[in-house]
Amino acid sequence: MDHQVYVVLDRSGSMASCVQDTLGGLRYFLDSLEDSARVTLLLFNQTTEVIYRNAQKENWVPLTPQKYRPHGGTALMDAIGETIKMADIHEPRSWADQEDNTITIVILTDGDENSSKAYTPAHVADLINYRRTQEWNFVFLCTDEERVFERSSALSIPEASALVYTHETVDTALYSAADALSRMRSGESQVVEFSQEERAASNPSDFVA
Repeated sequence: MDHQVYVVLDRSGSMASCVQDTLGGLRYFLDSLEDSARVTLLLFNQTTEVIYRNAQKENWVPLTPQKYRPHGGTALMDAIGETIKMADIHEPRSWADQEDNTITIVILTDGDENSSKAYTPAHVADLINYRRTQEWNFVFLCTDEERVFERSSALSIPEASALVYTHETVDTALYSAADALSRMRSGESQVVEFSQEERAASNPSDFVA
């Protein structure tokens, strides 16, 4: 079974306070993937940069603080739209060859959309909704505690696959994303779904007794 994973990682200026935790969480997430997975890593602020595309595990170059330098705005819709377009280019050949392809797009952001030019939220929601009918998986990690489910639902991403984190727990959120994805891949769950324990670990203030 082929697994294509796309990681869409916020590199806007507001991520500057959590660089090391972001990089540590990303390493854990990538290390948790099966050896046969192919990964595309994208960084975005007001533009989107592809670090590597459709790469096998031996070609997953570690992201360093020298490369991951947060700055600029947040063109979140453009980043998601461009990622889906890229996945569409890669996937038709795979879909024709085997029926068991799995496509997962993991989005991590800490800011509101403020810079997109090519894609609107409604356009992105339509793109995601259609790909979900083809059993693509979308995971949304966001710091907006008040509106995370509203934002994910507006993009047609299930609430079960959305997780709130803070700048202090960004690494924990990526650990949880890795574990939730592993459960889906093993058949323990049907979708990428976060547990209450994972939600509490990523956003402790929301679970104070």
